[in-house]
Amino acid sequence: MSLSPEITLEQTGVEAARDLRARLAEYVARLSKGTTPGYARFAAKIRQVDPLEWLESQEVIAKYYWRDREGTSERAGLLLPRFGLELPTATSGILRGCVDHAEGDDSLSAALSIRGFNSFPFVAGLHVGQPPIAPQFSFLLPDIELITVGGETWLTCLLQNSGEHEILSLGLAELVWDENIAASSFRMAERDEAQSRLQWAIAVNRAVAGIARGELEKVVLARKSTCRFAAPVSPWSLLKLLRTANPHAYIFGLDRKPFDPFIGASPEQLYRRVGRLIETEAVAGTRPRGKTTAEDDRYRDDLLHSSKDRREHELVVTGIAESLRPLVEKIDIQSDPNIVQLTNVQHLVVKISATLKPGISDDEILRALQPTPAVGGYPKQVAIDLIQSLEPFYRGPYAGPIGWISNDSAEFAVGIRSATIRENALTLYAGAGIVEGSDPDAEWDEIDQKFNTFTSIFTDK
Repeated sequence: MSLSPEITLEQTGVEAARDLRARLAEYVARLSKGTTPGYARFAAKIRQVDPLEWLESQEVIAKYYWRDREGTSERAGLLLPRFGLELPTATSGILRGCVDHAEGDDSLSAALSIRGFNSFPFVAGLHVGQPPIAPQFSFLLPDIELITVGGETWLTCLLQNSGEHEILSLGLAELVWDENIAASSFRMAERDEAQSRLQWAIAVNRAVAGIARGELEKVVLARKSTCRFAAPVSPWSLLKLLRTANPHAYIFGLDRKPFDPFIGASPEQLYRRVGRLIETEAVAGTRPRGKTTAEDDRYRDDLLHSSKDRREHELVVTGIAESLRPLVEKIDIQSDPNIVQLTNVQHLVVKISATLKPGISDDEILRALQPTPAVGGYPKQVAIDLIQSLEPFYRGPYAGPIGWISNDSAEFAVGIRSATIRENALTLYAGAGIVEGSDPDAEWDEIDQKFNTFTSIFTDK
């Protein structure tokens, strides 16, 4: 069954859900008369609804949010409860089978195409003895999705198994359309670190010693900082603040029970693919934003002319290029780095583009690129081993890939500037690249600047 060809007039959410239920029932009735079963996709245009407020109101087993870095589209998805449901862990193979059945109708924009939402850990299996804060892999194909693109909002549903049409119909009927959710503020009560400054300095100095011995050239060590609040933290309310404060970042959230919600505002693209064309970028080196234009320019120039940061950045470029070359026919690398300026910090960045060899899948791209030297180190495996020995916590999805895959395109961010949530505790993660000459105090301060993505939106005690 292809995408339903009817495009309805703009409706309320309640009206659209009722319309989709009727079209779903009609489709299933036709199946009983001999229509070939398959994935069925339905969409209805609705009045504008904030996807994050909508997510706040829904009670389901899993939900996610994604806003692209350009701020041109938002997607909020729901997975409904099923008896004995096992969420799939594969990526493009499952999705390709779905869209082969469901796509083919050009009456709806490609922006509404079926996408599987994916989240992966930094490295599968690290610290496996600790209680997991996230699944090793997530591949979520939404039953119901709210999509905002080009100033329009759509409610969509996907029937993945004709025998589950009653569950999907009930899910549509039980959607909540509460447009009066109060604005939230976050007043931090206390904050604690997983490591003291002394413990951090010992870890950094051990890494620098390994670099001096020639064991590796770079490793990214992370800190974990937990902020506690008087009341439970809503991931969707917090994401509303992050979305406003970070207009040029990927904004994402994943709440898959029983795991901790994972949210973030990442500036870094792992890769974007359209057909066989792939784009990625090397990001490294950090300076704060200045309080004045002159101060901002001084930080910018200092970063551009820092031999330590340029060396760190060159290792990221080298590592990404080495990972991509076996998968591509040609690769183009920007010759000199630019500066990307974000709300709280600025970084060195180099754009990289390539043409994939025929038949290369997103699974292969993810395995090759993750983790890049920007979040792991160089050489890759030596750095991963050192991270496991020096970091006293489980990274989980922090610095792992998060994004989406469709039949002919994909886009993933690197899950940095991110946090997990457990009741009233928000646990922040951020890292710094350790190379020859790294100073523990300077690296600690750099991570504090990255934590500002979150802490800058908190109110005073």
